[in-house]
Amino acid sequence: MSSPQHEPHGRAGFGGAAGAGTPAQQSRLKGRVLMATGSALLLIGSLGVHGARLLTSGMGGFLDAALRNMVIVLIGGGVICGTGGLLYSRGQQHLQAPAEEVTANDSPAPVLYLRSFEDDSVTKRSHLAGSYAIGFQQFTEEQELTLALSPAGPVIAVGQPGEQLPLVGAHRLYMDEDWQNRVIELMTRARLVVLRLGTTEGVWWEFEQALARVGPERLLLLVPSDSEDAYEHFRQRAHPCISLPALPDPPALGLRHSRMSVRGALFFAPDWTPHFIDLHRAPMPLMRGSEARVEFVRKALEPVFAQLR
Repeated sequence: MSSPQHEPHGRAGFGGAAGAGTPAQQSRLKGRVLMATGSALLLIGSLGVHGARLLTSGMGGFLDAALRNMVIVLIGGGVICGTGGLLYSRGQQHLQAPAEEVTANDSPAPVLYLRSFEDDSVTKRSHLAGSYAIGFQQFTEEQELTLALSPAGPVIAVGQPGEQLPLVGAHRLYMDEDWQNRVIELMTRARLVVLRLGTTEGVWWEFEQALARVGPERLLLLVPSDSEDAYEHFRQRAHPCISLPALPDPPALGLRHSRMSVRGALFFAPDWTPHFIDLHRAPMPLMRGSEARVEFVRKALEPVFAQLR
């Protein structure tokens, strides 16, 4: 395809593109209280689970009774951890900084994360409670993505209209009816534009605008793993504008990083040659915490970051 016209990215000043600001339900005091309470419950629940493990050691003939006690403690610890995880996550939502705060004054140009609001129900998921009980730190998938993208800058996203609290991950900005012009402004000024592909017309409109206004080195497409047919349909629809590659065969189930809802990422060379990063071929055991996944994705995206330097 011919190289589309695009504007250079800038710095800061993104607050002027926002509309309604942060949700009125956010409270820093409530957030700190919820996170403190959640942390305490997670600690108590985790200690209960680990205590249950020690209960059977050296019990000999009392093994049956010990196993019954262990089951009770495990269930109780799991419930306590689950409650603590929910409270902790809700506290994080109260303390989530708005996009205007992380892009103010001389802050670096941000990463703009675009997606269908429907995908939030997938990327907000977390296995926080059970993971804390076995000693792993877990974030939501959106948190993992924003941490992996952090070398390129703070990650911002358009907030869903009407939500009482922002999801944890990308810093939200809320817009009024003129959202399309404001998204275009954000695209042209962001350091990197990340678009999660989907089947909605809104995602297609964002894709067309990105092709027209964003340089190839500044565009990253996330390919969901839920439906390869949907990607193929998107690829065929995009063919008059840009040539996207067919997906390689997926790895064997035992080698797949099933926790992630993104199959891979497409980035582009300066001449718009596409390159596919397969995120399902994870060189790590599946039972690992979020920090391991963040580090894996961050390393996989190093070619993207190198083009931004």
